[in-house]
Amino acid sequence: MKSKYSRLYSIIHQINQEGGCISKDEIVKNFTKGKTNKLSELSDHEFRELERRMIQNAPFRQINNNWQNDPLDKTRKAIISQFRSIGRTAKAAIEWAEKYGVNDVKKKFNDYTGQELFKLLINAKKVKNDYIKSINKHLSNERV
Repeated sequence: MKSKYSRLYSIIHQINQEGGCISKDEIVKNFTKGKTNKLSELSDHEFRELERRMIQNAPFRQINNNWQNDPLDKTRKAIISQFRSIGRTAKAAIEWAEKYGVNDVKKKFNDYTGQELFKLLINAKKVKNDYIKSINKHLSNERV
């Protein structure tokens, strides 16, 4: 069974393989501002925040193109799924996300943070709902 810390250790390992020189103790000590260097002393919330920061700053895309371990991939797929459900392509979903962005910030699809992807997902659902409403309106006008 995997330890709850395995993803964090994997990120540290990847960074060190690419020439970095960091340790778990240094990361935890910096995160807690010197209070501790032990992961086990972090609350669940603190650990999730530390992990989120490490994931956000880890060079996933540069190291081994490891998109499968990128936790944001599920959200990207959910955005694409919204577009596919209305007959559009994955490419159209990606172009839409890059064109409209979040809070006036436009990025490449794989460069959005977790919060930005969540907002994009909400907006993609609105696009889908608007599309369905327009189809229903068009169909109801034809019946009359």
